Amino acid sequence: MTAARIARGFLPAMLFVVLAEGHAHAYTDPGSGLLLWQGLMAALVGAGFYFRKFFYQWLPRKRSEDTKK
Repeated sequence: MTAARIARGFLPAMLFVVLAEGHAHAYTDPGSGLLLWQGLMAALVGAGFYFRKFFYQWLPRKRSEDTKK
């Protein structure tokens, strides 16, 4: 399957899901929002640790006192 064919089927499927909504009869725990917040923060901090190696490649390195002599 090509990506264009998959994309053409995606929009009608999403429209069906949105238009065919019904009652879920589900319970959302009050801690669910905190769990989502915690996951988002963990993803941001993890991305920061991952991308810092690329960030430090752009900065000039400081030479130590031993190498200046």
